[in-house]
Amino acid sequence: MLRRQSYDVVFMDIHWPEMDSLEATRHICQRWSESERPHIIAMTLHE
Repeated sequence: MLRRQSYDVVFMDIHWPEMDSLEATRHICQRWSESERPHIIAMTLHE
């Protein structure tokens, strides 16, 4: 999704079924320079 359109902010759930948000965040940080990448806000819900 980030390849098709740029975003200023990405909201991520900590728990994903296939790739966790830490892995996704690492990928974003490696793929885009600090000035180009979106701010990442990670959150989750525990009951």
